[in-house]
Amino acid sequence: MATLNQKIQQHLDALPGEQVKAAVKRWLNNSDIDLVKLEQSLAQEQDAIAKFDAIMESEEFRKEFPYMTEEEQIQRSLRAHAEFERDGGKSHAEIGAWIKSLPR
Repeated sequence: MATLNQKIQQHLDALPGEQVKAAVKRWLNNSDIDLVKLEQSLAQEQDAIAKFDAIMESEEFRKEFPYMTEEEQIQRSLRAHAEFERDGGKSHAEIGAWIKSLPR
C-alpha cells in the first residue's frame, strides 16, 4: 500500500500545473495544513479531470460536438460565411436598435 507521501507524489505527477496550484490553494485556505487533507484535495482535482475527460469522450458529446480536422473546421467556417453572405446579415444599425430595445 502506498504511503501518504507516495500518494501525494502520484497526484502531483498526474495533474497539470494549474490543477496542482488550485488544489494547494484550496488546501491552504480550507484546512489545518494536514497532509491527509492535501492528498484529498489533490485527489478531488484528479477526479474532476477524470469526470471532465469522461464527458468529453462520451458518445453523446461526440454526437453533439463531432471531432473535426482542421480542414473540416475551415470548410465549415467557409460554408457558414457563404450562408451569411447569401442570406444577408444584420446591419450594425439593426443590432444597435435591438440592443436598445432590451429591458434594462
